[in-house]
Amino acid sequence: MRWPALPSDANSSLLALLKQLMSSQWLSSEQIAARQQLQFAALLKHAKTEVPFYRDRFPDSRTAADTTLEEMPLLTRTQVQEAGETLQCPRPLNGHDPVRSVTTSGSTGRPVTVKTSYVTWLLGSALNMRFHLWHKRDNRARVANIRLVWDHQKEKTGENKPGPWAYAYPSGDAYTFGITQPVDVQYAWLQKIQPHHLLTHPSNLRALIEHARSLGSTPEGLREVITISEMLDPDLRDLCRSQWGVPLTDSYSAQETGLIAVQCPETENYHAQSESLIVEVLKDDGTLCGPGEIGRVVVTTLSNFVNPLIRYEIGDYAEVGDPCPCGRGLPVLRRILGRTRNLLVLPDGSRVWPHVGLSKLREIAPVTQAQMIQLTQHDLELNLVPAGDVTEDHERKIRDHVRQSLGIELAIEIKYVDAIPRGASGKYEDFMTKLA
Repeated sequence: MRWPALPSDANSSLLALLKQLMSSQWLSSEQIAARQQLQFAALLKHAKTEVPFYRDRFPDSRTAADTTLEEMPLLTRTQVQEAGETLQCPRPLNGHDPVRSVTTSGSTGRPVTVKTSYVTWLLGSALNMRFHLWHKRDNRARVANIRLVWDHQKEKTGENKPGPWAYAYPSGDAYTFGITQPVDVQYAWLQKIQPHHLLTHPSNLRALIEHARSLGSTPEGLREVITISEMLDPDLRDLCRSQWGVPLTDSYSAQETGLIAVQCPETENYHAQSESLIVEVLKDDGTLCGPGEIGRVVVTTLSNFVNPLIRYEIGDYAEVGDPCPCGRGLPVLRRILGRTRNLLVLPDGSRVWPHVGLSKLREIAPVTQAQMIQLTQHDLELNLVPAGDVTEDHERKIRDHVRQSLGIELAIEIKYVDAIPRGASGKYEDFMTKLA
């Protein structure tokens, strides 16, 4: 059948899910929370009876039906590692096969392996398609991914064989290229592929834009850039539009949980993907953050009955937003801020989010990359990749700018390096602390 199309069983399920998701986004926040509670109760009952790790994890030996989300203890990455198979359901689950393992990149130094199922894949695929529909992407368009290529042999050559990217729809090709390849090689590949959509890390996008500007060039046919994996500096949106004339759309996900939040089609807010997971943003005292407050991101996966993650402290921080003017009832995150290791530790032990701005450093001196590493509460190492002569006057202005931006006096040692490498995940971080 060429027309009308007869979807496979998997695609029929996906399209049915997608139809529900396009409706459920407009529920009120109270209605969404009520439906999440129904699913959470089913997950909790399953976890208590079927998953060894959770049998002794309920407060005061209460039943699953009597336990609220807030009464469950937080689950850390270390606990997930140590729990191993005890965090997994040991018996086959009807309708959830096939099961596969996913492993995080270990960018925190602690890689985590969890099991996912056909159900989590199906729901994740439908959420991805909703993300595409939100932003009116043509499913027949070409997509270029510049990210870590897990096949080490292909990482050497850079390019992966193209394949479809749109689920349950006629799909254009998605091409993948290794993010560890030199920026000039990446850009030449982009010009060859001429994608309509580009997906990459924010730091890599900045490098590509700067390289293209040095050539007096822009990518042919590009309609949109989608960023993943790293904290997004707000000025990058403006840079992308002013230099390449296209919008930047951001997303927030994790290997072990799937999509957590994606950018609203009408604002720069992020909407939590509530049909798949519960997202809590917690203060240091464990209470929920309100709009404008920053806290730890805690995720409960609602569809993974094979390897339930209940109140999983993923290691990120985010800022809660006000209800979105778009009218969707999905919870709002205003900003995704990064990992604990990206917090500046002040002399009194408190922590703040450092923001110096690479674009400002480039205005002061000829540098192409910069990375700050806090060594002690009073000492900072600033690694710079120079693009020309950096004078003593440049260094003085850089130190003044960094101290003024951070709001504290620090001893700043400037070092010059040939390049700042990416981590195991392909991510690049402009600030890290060595303090516990």
